[in-house]
Amino acid sequence: MKKFILICFATLSLIGCKKNEKEAQVLYAKALNSYAEQNLSKSLEYVNRSLENYSDFYQAQFLKAKILFFTNKNEQSLKILNDLVKKHPEYTDARIWKIRLLIAEEKYQKAEECLTKEIAVNASDYRVYHLYSILAQKLNQ
Repeated sequence: MKKFILICFATLSLIGCKKNEKEAQVLYAKALNSYAEQNLSKSLEYVNRSLENYSDFYQAQFLKAKILFFTNKNEQSLKILNDLVKKHPEYTDARIWKIRLLIAEEKYQKAEECLTKEIAVNASDYRVYHLYSILAQKLNQ
């Protein structure tokens, strides 16, 4: 009987998680639309609500980092990007945006270290070379 109750509880928990994940996806879609319309405050509101429903939703975390970047909350953005890169090292966009933010924050040495690592695993991505050229310009000023 205890096993049956445990199985029922586990099943109900999974169903609840899926409902939260679906709600998170709906809110994330609204956040993306607001972001595309350049309504960053509304987008941030939706993305925060999305993350309340599903805190491990890494695409929503990434969108939040971008919104924070564009609203000059770079420290918060960098923290999110660092966490994303640590949890999802395969997430190229997070790594690229982290480098972009490091350059914007004039953390050139760290940006160059990240670019060196990035080019070793992602040599075909034009964004890496674009960021290298921006970094070179900043260093030559």
